[in-house]
Amino acid sequence: MTPRSHRPPEERQIVSEVHRLLNEPGLMRGTLVRTKRRCGKPGCRCAGGKRLHPSLYVSQSHQGRLRMRCVPKAWEDRVRQWIQRHRRVREFLERLSERYWRRLIQRED
Repeated sequence: MTPRSHRPPEERQIVSEVHRLLNEPGLMRGTLVRTKRRCGKPGCRCAGGKRLHPSLYVSQSHQGRLRMRCVPKAWEDRVRQWIQRHRRVREFLERLSERYWRRLIQRED
């Protein structure tokens, strides 16, 4: 294994950022989806189909199937951070992978 100090500066920066993100709490793959729905209460304003209630769901493919879960209002910011963190980790890993792809093509050590 190559010592960290022998890695190029950009690679060290990418690896450091991935480590930092992985040390923060929460990481989730998914997409936030805003929908409108009926609550089911007979006397509610939404019962007639007008003025439906806004709801936030997280959507994710799992084992070839789509699954969705309602995100409580109190959890909205937290779940947004988890999803954003996952996206950033993937972006950094993609950059790192591209660097190694170029090294393979150029036959660099």
